[in-house]
Amino acid sequence: SSSAGFFMQSISSGHRQVLKISLTKEIPIYKIEFTVTKNLNDISVDLKAYNSSTTPVVLASLPVFAYVEISHKNLLESDIKNVFAEYKVSKSWLNSNNLTEDTVKLWRFSSAWTEISSKKINETDSWEYFAADLPGLSLFAITAERNGGYIGNNTIAHNSTGTKENPVEIIK
Repeated sequence: SSSAGFFMQSISSGHRQVLKISLTKEIPIYKIEFTVTKNLNDISVDLKAYNSSTTPVVLASLPVFAYVEISHKNLLESDIKNVFAEYKVSKSWLNSNNLTEDTVKLWRFSSAWTEISSKKINETDSWEYFAADLPGLSLFAITAERNGGYIGNNTIAHNSTGTKENPVEIIK
């Protein structure tokens, strides 16, 4: 897994913080923005990319391009608003899995997987780029759907226990 970290000594209330992650294949979320709602000190935000065998929580039954966990210290969800992220998906991954960019989805895990509305913002010869408003910072899965959106029965598996699987109802 790959990671990137940011440390901010202080951020003033109302400040719009922009975090730009070097464009690496391993961490497909390359930009995060948020506005802080109060003065904050000694804040850290860390991103860690996982694959399906190393992620803390698996989103089953969907092809997953990447899992990215966004962790933070000295920063509560109530301390930030207007959270926004940009992410990318490899065209070669889409093509090799017979998927199209119009089925790319971002999912957030916070006790259960929920789909986050995204929109395509750009493309190059190698990448499709997307943007999304986020309800907060946590674990995300970048996926695409097969067969015109059929998902099937999704389950989550908690890798930390190795055996626990819980059904997840996907609400569209």
